[in-house]
Amino acid sequence: MHVSKLQRIQNSAARLVCSIPRFDRITPVVSFRIEFKIPVLTFKAIYGIAPFYICNLVKIQIQPHCNLRSPTELLLKPPRTKTQKTLGHRSIQIAPPGLWNKLPSNIRAISNFNLFKGRVNTLFRKALACYS
Repeated sequence: MHVSKLQRIQNSAARLVCSIPRFDRITPVVSFRIEFKIPVLTFKAIYGIAPFYICNLVKIQIQPHCNLRSPTELLLKPPRTKTQKTLGHRSIQIAPPGLWNKLPSNIRAISNFNLFKGRVNTLFRKALACYS
């Protein structure tokens, strides 16, 4: 009962922040917002700005010694464990590598936090505009 009240407040706040009309679906907007927040948190973990326990969860993929097209690209190592599709793919150990590696390489290469956040926010806004 208390969870449903909290969910309504959270949905109302999401509608306000994203300027979504009252009777439009909010679930896709919340999903897009989560997909924005995870790469930002991942960026903080890579560069040591996030809390220590989160920094320990992010593993950078070591580049092989052979020549590839993008040997200096910053990618994350996906976990080797299999997860259930219902909840496991959203875990803090599973979700960041997938979302981070899907980002365009020019965005992953940014080392300035404010610039990175702005570019990821632009991607989020474009995806939201395509949905609307």
